[in-house]
Amino acid sequence: MCDGAVARALVLESPRHLVVREFPVPMLGDDDALVRVAACALCGTDHEQYTGELAGGFAFVPGHETVGTIAADVVVDVTAKAPAAFAQTIALARPAGTVVVAGTRGLGIDAPGFSPDMVVFKELRILGALGVDVTAYRAAVELLASGRYPFESLPRRCAGLDEADDLLAVMAGERDGAAPVHGVITP
Repeated sequence: MCDGAVARALVLESPRHLVVREFPVPMLGDDDALVRVAACALCGTDHEQYTGELAGGFAFVPGHETVGTIAADVVVDVTAKAPAAFAQTIALARPAGTVVVAGTRGLGIDAPGFSPDMVVFKELRILGALGVDVTAYRAAVELLASGRYPFESLPRRCAGLDEADDLLAVMAGERDGAAPVHGVITP
């Protein structure tokens, strides 16, 4: 365990029976990473497990599409003219990690929130890189802005741990409401 720390998670004990439980945070090995979950998507597989249509045994923690943060070995900043991003990369890097800066801030622009002492305290290595492929970024932004695909109309819904039961029931078609393509659970 990690200094007695605990994490909360949903547990599907049986079909349509979700509870929130606390679990000890495990000790990490040399090749492990601890992820602080920011959100977890629920998809068709999850609602089939929720209803019992997809058998696999109970009890378990549903959700297999997680998003979170870890202390990164390498952080790459490709933002341009975003002065605060540099301080964020320093905060995300693990001690003795590497920060690659490929986006320019603009000459003479300060980096809000940046403390040079953090580079020393965390013993970071900082590398600059020039020559980011702007063409690929431009193509992606143009596709999103083109309206060719209706990304904004995809049904979605966010819910906290305590509302996960309702979200899965809606996704399973057992309660009224527009079933989202993906539901997102936030702690």
